[in-house]
Amino acid sequence: MTTAKPIAARATLRLAAAMALAVTLLSLGAMALQYRLVETRLMADQQSLLTADLDGLAALYDQRRIIALRQAIDYRATAATGDEMLLLLDRSGQVLAGTRQDWPQGLAPAGDGFTSDNAVIFTEGPTRWLAVARDLPGGFPLLVARSLAPVDDTLAALRRGMLGLLGTVLVAGGLVGWLAARFVMARINRINALADRVAEGQLDARLPGQRTDDEFGLLETHVHAMLDRIQNLNRATHRLSDTIAHELR
Repeated sequence: MTTAKPIAARATLRLAAAMALAVTLLSLGAMALQYRLVETRLMADQQSLLTADLDGLAALYDQRRIIALRQAIDYRATAATGDEMLLLLDRSGQVLAGTRQDWPQGLAPAGDGFTSDNAVIFTEGPTRWLAVARDLPGGFPLLVARSLAPVDDTLAALRRGMLGLLGTVLVAGGLVGWLAARFVMARINRINALADRVAEGQLDARLPGQRTDDEFGLLETHVHAMLDRIQNLNRATHRLSDTIAHELR
């Protein structure tokens, strides 16, 4: 009797914690999937923009080669918004046109042509870039890149929102788990209290109220049927003992 309440309390806490953990894990899985889908979509959009840039430059290159590229990059450099990086060098590494005056460190031209295949991501300062670096015929390095700052900003905002949502889910899951655990343990403690009374010799003790139509109600019905059987057997034993005692006298 002295340990029933602490044990019930520990069981309630364990059940509530388990339910909160299950809800949290499911939420984490759903958020991770959603985050991955958003990241994939945003990166695909940037890849499409990069491909469109390369296609436009390819069309100009087919018309007038390096001259057309230089003029187009010069024009776009005057209206650059910071979300794109364009750079064209000559054979000696001097800048012919571009939105910057130097080639990014650690980024080497790879392949040729204007395809966006094998685009790479490099970081410069706080900004990541999705870039294609190519060696055009004649030895003219070309760099076309798109800033991933919009992607990173969106993902950062999404992470903050998910953290807030996760905290809310954790609190809500813990509260729901605690309420559910309290309900379950209240039904269990009801049966335990009956068992304690029977152990103290009250064979006629029964649970008050009507049985519910669930597993706990069925368990209570079985317990009552067992107690009725025990009580009947106990009465029969007493009658038999009284008869034997009477016969012996």
